[in-house]
This record gives sequence, structure tokens and C-alpha cells, in this order.
Amino acid sequence: MPSEYTCEICKSTVSKRKSYAYGNGRACKIHQEAQAANHDRTEEKKAKDAAAAEEAERKERVKRERSDWRTQAEIMANGCWKCRQSGITLQQYYLMRLVGLEREKIKGEFNFLTNPNRSMELSGIDKDTLLLLPYEIKSSCRLDMNSYMWTQMNGGIVQLCQHCARSAGYNPEERMKEIATPTKEIGLSQLAMIGALYEQSDMHKEISQVAEKIEEEERQ
Repeated sequence: MPSEYTCEICKSTVSKRKSYAYGNGRACKIHQEAQAANHDRTEEKKAKDAAAAEEAERKERVKRERSDWRTQAEIMANGCWKCRQSGITLQQYYLMRLVGLEREKIKGEFNFLTNPNRSMELSGIDKDTLLLLPYEIKSSCRLDMNSYMWTQMNGGIVQLCQHCARSAGYNPEERMKEIATPTKEIGLSQLAMIGALYEQSDMHKEISQVAEKIEEEERQ
């Protein structure tokens, strides 16, 4: 390896210690172009090292999670069984929607006919929220061994976020409609009865308390 190089910019002779790698050779450290190239190269290496460290940490975390049944159970309860991302289950979704309705009432904005989406806005659920829905397992849904075991223990039902569901050939929007559609027609009198029972329930009291706490925190 030569001890001296010809600068790619000014063509003068320069040592390795006083130069940076530049183009197909080296260039004097005093040149701005060489400094910029060296800076870009350093930042690129930092980014690659950080990405490699993050990926190594992710793999190690997944390895630990799969070996720890308590952690695994928590993931399976509150996460997608394929990508392991945390989300909200169907039960949590409806509880958050109820909180949104109570907040709407507290604000005096409750009007389903003129603003049907207001409760959704107040629930804290947005387009980026991962909604975890149950699906019947099918061959296009590829799972690791642990997730497959959980699915079998769950009667062939797998819990997926909307992204993994779509990649496996499911339709999350249609699935949500199926779940939300009553198995039989419910009349207005029955709806009124259900509403009255809910208003008197402990669940309604707890949800009202949560809504009031959120409103109070927002006012502060």
C-alpha cells in the first residue's frame, strides 16, 4: 500500500494521514468536497451500524419472548399473532368507543345525526391504530410455531392486525361488519331496554369516570 497519494482534487502529493478517501482515490483533508464526502460516509456508517444493532436487538427480544411463556401470553393477548405489534382488541375497541360517547355527552356535543364521527374522534382511535380482529385460520396465513400453537389452542382462531390480515388474504373491513352485525334483528324497544340497563350498570359508571378524568386532564 503506497504511503503517498495523488489528491483527486488538486493533484498534489498527500499522505494517508492528511487525506480522506475520495472518489477512486484520496483527497487532501483541507478540501470541502473531501470533508463533505467523509461526513456523508461517516453518517452512512452510523446509520448502518444503528440499523444492524436495532435488528440484532429485535431478534434477541423475539428470542426471549418466545422462550418466556408469560411474555408470550401478554403478546398474544394484546398483539398481532403474526407481526407481534401491539394493538387494541375488539373488546378494547368497543370500550374506547364508549368512552368517546361519554366524552361527547360531557362536552354537550352528542348528536349522532349531525356528527356521527365525533365520538370516534374523542375515543382516541385513529387511522394508525392497530385493530386486532379474530379470523378463522387458513393456509394463506403463515405463522411461526408458537403462534400456530396458540391458534390451535384457540379453536383455530388467529388474532391479526389489519396489515397482516390483508397480507394473508383477509378483509378486515368485511370482518368488522360481520362482527358488528347482530345475529337477529333488534327492535327499538329492545335497544331502549339495553340502553337503560347499560346506563344503570357498573360498566357505565367506570367508563363515565374514565371519560371525566380525560376531560379534566385536557382542561388543565
